[in-house]
Amino acid sequence: MFNLREIRILNNLANPKLDTERVQNDITELVVSHVKKVRVDVNTNWTERNYKDLQYNITDLRQMENHFKTYEDVFPESWSTGIAELIEKKIEDFGKQGRSYLTTSSNAKESKSDFRRCFVEMGSVLIELPVFSVRNTTKTIMSDVLEYCLSFDWGTNYIFQLGICLQHSEDASDDEIHVAHSLLGKFRHFKDVLTLIWNSEIEQKPPEDTIKKIIGHDASDGNSVLNCDEQISD
Repeated sequence: MFNLREIRILNNLANPKLDTERVQNDITELVVSHVKKVRVDVNTNWTERNYKDLQYNITDLRQMENHFKTYEDVFPESWSTGIAELIEKKIEDFGKQGRSYLTTSSNAKESKSDFRRCFVEMGSVLIELPVFSVRNTTKTIMSDVLEYCLSFDWGTNYIFQLGICLQHSEDASDDEIHVAHSLLGKFRHFKDVLTLIWNSEIEQKPPEDTIKKIIGHDASDGNSVLNCDEQISD
């Protein structure tokens, strides 16, 4: 685009004479069409919650903005900021929706599945759009929703149960399972759940079996190695 104007020097070198103005317009239109296509892909992938492809689209648009920022007819600056505003507004809506499920204990229990779905939806943006500027906003809103839940006397147990559901998401897609498991490590609110998971996954042995495998050293003789059972019998 920067060197496109120089094509006019070819006017008199071609036979018939080259219509460089038309060539410039055609090339510009091709670039504009590609930029518009990526913008359409952004809207499509956002609507379909295809966040991985959306991340690629946003990366492309950022590169386009860097290269075409001096060509307002090709890449209007508002396009880039508009995408951020769109997604931030949607995340805010998810946050409000999440809070609406927690107004009372009975409402929270009835809306348990809907709340989990809403929380994972926000989590998908947090996990699968790491290069996008709304990441911090998303995590803040999700944390605020969890804090709101803790403001109720039943909130601690509710979040604990949410964490258990996030850990056991066998009926979800692979991407949803990945997001659900990742969220457990992103928020301190699920600390007790992680402890429970760790305790359940480590190998459990009777105390006497553990003691029998302990090896002791006699400090009076550097070459002497004693089994713990021998030390105990002594």
